[in-house]
Amino acid sequence: MKLFSLTKTMITDNFRQFEIVFWSIVFPAVFFLFFNALFSGVQNGDMNTNLKIGVYYEENLTGMAEQIFEGTFKEISKSNMIKFSTLKSKNEGINLIKEKKIDSFIVFPKNFNSLNLNMVFNLVKVPSIEFYYYPGNDSIFSKNIFKSIVDEMNVRIANKGKEFKVNSSEEAINLKKSLKYKDFLFPGILMMSILTISIFNMPIGIITDVESGIIKKLNTSPIKSYHYFFAFGLSNFLVLILSISLFYFEAYLLKVTNVIYSIQFIIFLIYSAITALSFGLLFASFFKKISTISVVSNVAYQMTIFLSGLYFSVKTTPWFIRWYVYFNPATYLVDGMRNLLEGKSVGGINYLIPAIWFVIGIVTFSINYKRVMKYE
Repeated sequence: MKLFSLTKTMITDNFRQFEIVFWSIVFPAVFFLFFNALFSGVQNGDMNTNLKIGVYYEENLTGMAEQIFEGTFKEISKSNMIKFSTLKSKNEGINLIKEKKIDSFIVFPKNFNSLNLNMVFNLVKVPSIEFYYYPGNDSIFSKNIFKSIVDEMNVRIANKGKEFKVNSSEEAINLKKSLKYKDFLFPGILMMSILTISIFNMPIGIITDVESGIIKKLNTSPIKSYHYFFAFGLSNFLVLILSISLFYFEAYLLKVTNVIYSIQFIIFLIYSAITALSFGLLFASFFKKISTISVVSNVAYQMTIFLSGLYFSVKTTPWFIRWYVYFNPATYLVDGMRNLLEGKSVGGINYLIPAIWFVIGIVTFSINYKRVMKYE
């Protein structure tokens, strides 16, 4: 009965505090709407002014073929809007298109140099140039540029009184499956909700109760310390459940992928919440004052949400800050959830690193328990 009363009191107290309700429940949902509206268009293929076109020569061009095509590529590259790069194989180019690392791919087939012979005798058929692209604004734009180059080549041939044309074949390549931005963002906002509770609410709540004398009063009552932590943990976990429930409802309205409702995703989400909630205990172990824990929590929170890939990929961050990307456990929890959304399995490292931090948090708090609670 005492445990129930204490838990009820803590839950009521949490919901009476506007900052807890807003930052833990309301803000993540609003933030998801804002970021999805702001960046979903970029993710879905708005025009990029820096196009990348791969070129593969089955044999090196010579003569007029070299002068026309390679000379044109060099002139266009001077604008810095389009970059041509020579690739080593046809398969390499197609794979790069599938991964959207290049916008289109040109293959000059073997015997294309017969163009030079035809300019004099018109005796052989010139093989068609192969052009590969993906269904997207950037790729289609680069395809139109290439067609203009071929058309210009044919105009020059016609002006010399020749009756043949340079032909090209086109093939659209299906991209490897990639997440829509709202699907990519969903695990990040879930993790933000969890971190808000674990890095802000929990350590600040514990230190506040210690400084305000609540813990001291509880020590003189029949209530045991484990009663307090059970009630405290349950009240914060309830806030997190409400936050996630609201967020799931919002995701349903925005038609986020159905994978988020799968058993595997829910299980890993619960694992993420349990392991991440221990992070707050780690912070509470080292700082005794509200002013100090507030500053440290704020710095750690901002670094973690922006350097864990919550809102955008951090795989290409500069080396001098990349250490934090691999150091903090939130990176692995978010990646694990995104793996599931992409149809992949969760890697062992996505479980291992957060588990290590969970053990560190629990053990450190246990060692410093009496000092934190000011029992000594």
